[in-house]
Amino acid sequence: MNKQRSLRNAYELVKTKYFRYLGIMFLFVVGSALLSDQELLNNIFIYHTELSVPFMILLLAEIVGRNTFVAMLLKRVRREEYTRSDMIASIKKTVMYLITGLLMVVVDFAILFIFSIFYQIISIWAIPLFHIAYIMTLSIEAFIVFAIHDGVKNAFHIVCRSIKLWYHHGNEIVAVSFGYIAWALIFLTIQNIMTALLQKGADVSEWEMLSTAFKSDTLIVYAFLYIGSKLLDFVVSAALLVPTYILYARIYETYYMQYYQIPIAQMVDVIDVEITDS
Repeated sequence: MNKQRSLRNAYELVKTKYFRYLGIMFLFVVGSALLSDQELLNNIFIYHTELSVPFMILLLAEIVGRNTFVAMLLKRVRREEYTRSDMIASIKKTVMYLITGLLMVVVDFAILFIFSIFYQIISIWAIPLFHIAYIMTLSIEAFIVFAIHDGVKNAFHIVCRSIKLWYHHGNEIVAVSFGYIAWALIFLTIQNIMTALLQKGADVSEWEMLSTAFKSDTLIVYAFLYIGSKLLDFVVSAALLVPTYILYARIYETYYMQYYQIPIAQMVDVIDVEITDS
């Protein structure tokens, strides 16, 4: 692999602020996991509809906050300071984040549909492939955030060009995503083992599974191990995502002029930074 595209090299770029970035990413990883929990969504939108508006506001804040942080990593790659004006500008782009996010939902459904067909053919072996494909959409989402940060206006153009960038440079993206993909598959195996020990064949939700386990003297240890493994996943995922997003930013920085209609003023700013660094 190109040394400039290694996790170690990406870590070197942010090592002075790595633990700060790790803490921020950890909060977003935990927040994303909680806000996408299916049972929580069912409880709010079916049984506690009065909480739906606060929940949507919280979800929107999580999306904007995470995208703002990802854009900050791009500026780190460009060796620019991330200022308060950049943060305000990111918040003003909330509508663009929402539109591109809705378009990405269509992409996610397409991936889910394709792998549901694969599941009928190759059964359980389709699950790891689905996780790999789903993780790969992280790069597309990162490219979308970077393009929005650079001032590209057309949401459909941003999504299509980001997919095109991903398609043409998939080998590089897979290489820089390898650490995160490997951990995701390892954790998937651990989680399946722990779930099998806790559920004992019963088809119940995660919350019901843990609630039952804490009432059992024999299963309570497994319940704590399961929660511990989830916390470990959050920490390791955050630790890997920071350098992985840095590497996505480097791929974007290398090829973005070939794919996006960047406003001239923004292009001049970026070129000026590159000349100054040289």
